[in-house]
Amino acid sequence: MIRSVQGIAFFIFAVLFFSTANAEIYTSMGSLKDGEYYPVFGDVVNLRTGPSVKNDSTGKLTAGTKIQIVSKSEVKFTQNNYSDYWYQVKSSISGKEVSGYIWGGAISKAYIVKDFDGDKKLDMLLFGITNCDEEMFKWAEARLVKNGKIVSSLKFRIEDFNESEEADKSEFVYSISAELFSQKINSFSFLKLESFYEACDYPGFFYLFATDGKSIHKVANDTFSSGEGGGVKLNVSFEKTKLVLKRTVYENEFPESGDAVVKTIEDKIEKFKYNGKTFVKEQ
Repeated sequence: MIRSVQGIAFFIFAVLFFSTANAEIYTSMGSLKDGEYYPVFGDVVNLRTGPSVKNDSTGKLTAGTKIQIVSKSEVKFTQNNYSDYWYQVKSSISGKEVSGYIWGGAISKAYIVKDFDGDKKLDMLLFGITNCDEEMFKWAEARLVKNGKIVSSLKFRIEDFNESEEADKSEFVYSISAELFSQKINSFSFLKLESFYEACDYPGFFYLFATDGKSIHKVANDTFSSGEGGGVKLNVSFEKTKLVLKRTVYENEFPESGDAVVKTIEDKIEKFKYNGKTFVKEQ
């Protein structure tokens, strides 16, 4: 997202926990809550005796393993220009309960559980923050996990930020929402992910992903916005074997008397189809 935000902000994740198309969708608060369960985002993560990489490892947890938050440490660790807290957690390794510390960057900020490929086994789509680049853009990654192993991943930009006094006062700035569509095309399921700032006149990022339980594809991405003066709306629909993305630019008009009127400035429709390898925009 494209404006001034905080340097070491997590997302603020609007809580979504429901069943859509026989799937479990959960987007958690950026400040991981004590007593709640979250899946491990990293491939293989060390469970340490204290809140530091210098502490010994008491075991290793694979991607998708559920952990329970015990408490948040005041200590932060920075890796790949991204800072996050250490968390004391409880989990299970080979049926034995274990406890220790995990860096917050190795914990999923959102996930979806569903049998995407029809093999009667649940798959996991994990979402987490991976790094901030030299221009201070924050990046995330979608990871498809089967049996504790990451089989496919896809990186995408979530936001940019700047260090500021105002940012330091408010640690959790961004929200994310997820929606899984019930329609399928060529055995692919579709997921919409939106990340946005909790204020008017501020843009958000929109991503549309497809997965067949074996791979992840980015179908489309765009920005959206809303505010008193107007904004941009995005709508996803399906047309036989095609996915349709409608982008509407609108303005809000305020007459001297009467209710506000929404005026459409532009409607743009793009259609995407599967070419045997991935989804491409129809020319």
